[in-house]
Amino acid sequence: HTYTVDTSYFVTLVATSSSSCVDSSTKSILIYPNPKANFIAPDVCEGFPTVITNLSSIKSGTIVTNNWNFGDGNASLIQNPIHEYLNPSKYSITLITTSDLGCIDDTTIITTVTKGPIANFTFNDICINETALFTNITTTNLTTSFIWNFDDSTSSFVHSPEHNFKKFGVYSVKLIARDDLGCSDSITKPIIVYDLPSIKTISDSTISKGLYINLWAKGGDAYVWTPTESLDNPFIENPNAHPLVTTKYEVEVTDNKGCVNYDSLTVFVNNDYYVNIYNVITPNDNGKNDFWVIENIETYPENKVYVYDQS
Repeated sequence: HTYTVDTSYFVTLVATSSSSCVDSSTKSILIYPNPKANFIAPDVCEGFPTVITNLSSIKSGTIVTNNWNFGDGNASLIQNPIHEYLNPSKYSITLITTSDLGCIDDTTIITTVTKGPIANFTFNDICINETALFTNITTTNLTTSFIWNFDDSTSSFVHSPEHNFKKFGVYSVKLIARDDLGCSDSITKPIIVYDLPSIKTISDSTISKGLYINLWAKGGDAYVWTPTESLDNPFIENPNAHPLVTTKYEVEVTDNKGCVNYDSLTVFVNNDYYVNIYNVITPNDNGKNDFWVIENIETYPENKVYVYDQS
């Protein structure tokens, strides 16, 4: 006979012979209470431990053993164990409780370890005044929200944001990814914001019409001068300029980080009819004064030249 309620019972045995003789005996039996196995094992994100709360109880007496099977080949005898699973999956956790009188109860609960997002992003270092583009390459199985911290007291909730940094320097950009189950991950990467090249150039200058002037700029690795019409080579740091009118030159300077800056200077041209005339010519093929060159004469096409001998 199986009793379903723990209490005291009187069991009577009545024996009757074939001659109808009767005898009986009565004894009492005590049914002990079973423990009630019960616990809580909340679902967790991968990488976090499962904290189990033992809620087992017994009507009278005490529970002396708690035998746990975590469903991954591991076990424990601790009353309130903490267990970390190695892989995301569903696990059956079984608890067997035993009372001080040897009564047993068990229960099984399924807990889930969820694979959370893995936060990650890409970007390129930039120059000041450029826009940084952060490409979100987070891997996730669920709907996920994102929080960006740009390390300059600003943030964003956009999936792949653009951002302008106001000052040059190194910024630690942090991305936090959180899915619908509350699983989260974060990653921090440094981005370098380079300053623009510091340019030094020749000062504004004044020349006579028709003369050349050597322009120069420093502070970079590549140079582009404009306007190009009066320059012998607009792609070097020190081109020769031959302006016939007052001209404002602008130089674009690029450094080894690819950052670009600009500066300008003005060459003022005076119409003072300056020419440089040598008054000696000895065309005897000795390599000295064989040719007569009047510097800047081409600037004044309406001219006449007179050559005299020593007589």
